[in-house]
Amino acid sequence: MESTQSTTTAKFDADFLSLEHNHASVHAVSLADGFEMVFIEQYPDPVAAASVSTVQMFKAQGGTATAGLTITEMSNAGTVSRLVAHNTSEHDFLLIAGQIVAGGKQNRGINADILIGAGKSTDIPVTCVQQGRWSGPPADRFRSSGFEPVSIRAAKMRQVQDSRRANRGHDANQHAVWAEISSISQAIGARSDSSDLIDALSHSSRAQSASSSSNHDLNVAMQAEARCAELAHLRSFVADLRGRARVLQDAPPEISAPVNEALRNAVRRLNALRSEQARAIPHGPQNNSGQTINSEKLAQADASARTARGMLVFFHGEFLAGDIFAENAWFGDVYRDLRDSALLSWDVSSRRRGHERRPVEPASDTSTESQTRSIMRDALQGQWRQQASIAQGHTYLLEHARFEGCVLTSDAGTPLHLLLGTKSDPESLRQRN
Repeated sequence: MESTQSTTTAKFDADFLSLEHNHASVHAVSLADGFEMVFIEQYPDPVAAASVSTVQMFKAQGGTATAGLTITEMSNAGTVSRLVAHNTSEHDFLLIAGQIVAGGKQNRGINADILIGAGKSTDIPVTCVQQGRWSGPPADRFRSSGFEPVSIRAAKMRQVQDSRRANRGHDANQHAVWAEISSISQAIGARSDSSDLIDALSHSSRAQSASSSSNHDLNVAMQAEARCAELAHLRSFVADLRGRARVLQDAPPEISAPVNEALRNAVRRLNALRSEQARAIPHGPQNNSGQTINSEKLAQADASARTARGMLVFFHGEFLAGDIFAENAWFGDVYRDLRDSALLSWDVSSRRRGHERRPVEPASDTSTESQTRSIMRDALQGQWRQQASIAQGHTYLLEHARFEGCVLTSDAGTPLHLLLGTKSDPESLRQRN
């Protein structure tokens, strides 16, 4: 259900992604030496929110399929690289590249962002993430079950981009995905009779939970979360005051002075709280590779995600991949799964480095924030090349010297989701012979 590819360069309005518009800001959280997540925050835009509020995210609901959207095998025989979706609701549904769907004859990973219109049906390009199973009722409904690790998502995005440019559809390298799943499972000691990526994710999640609970005091975590919540509130408050100050910059002093004074006080409190937090954070537990995973920082990341619209992932000072959404609620729906996929990739990366006796070079928050702003600025100034639509959504590819991206929009041109990634895996994620 794909239309003919278009090579027309489109002028694309993506101001909602800009760090310089709509009071946007960034907040870097270092979870371990060489592993940082940067949250893209944004002051709510009521105009943009109203234009996309009818779109729903396909997500897990107590282990069952999402109401209104049914995903099944294409036929009784099934096709490894394709599924079919039927949207019987009055809302559009958003599927995200890298999202894992479990069920049918085998579990799959979605290859591309897809917006399925109300009352519409479409084929879905997928890749198998469970090599050892091809059984089960073809009518079995698929359910959302997490995200592929960051390393697989970034590699698949490049493969799909290359496939689209060559007019071959939205295909990925199936054998490369299977090989990476096998390598990940071996690295973390995960066992699966069917070589299932979901089993590796579950193993990683259980190991992380056990490590956190045995090495971290609950009261310290609660204090950290309280500080993070206040930080999130202050950042939003400062952004709001800055916007009001800009509007009132030509107003009489008796009107603008109270706002400016409130802004100065809020900024002082924000800086003081940041310093307090930096002094209070100890190192957390170690994983088997010898690298530290800071449990309190993980709580800080979870708190930061509540007010964010997206997240970028950095490994060893190198940008790997990131997601930015039009609505805060959408990011909130998938944040935990995105976080866990990043944690699994980091665990594998650090184990490989430990095995190869390669040192970790910590990256500073300042450097990461600077990179984030540079990446976002370059993305917004890049060339958006329109590709064929998938179902009711339109995909634009971002051409750039260092990284590439894919942005999904509605038929009206409203930006919904931006997926960015490097053009090659950071050296830390590649195995050495």
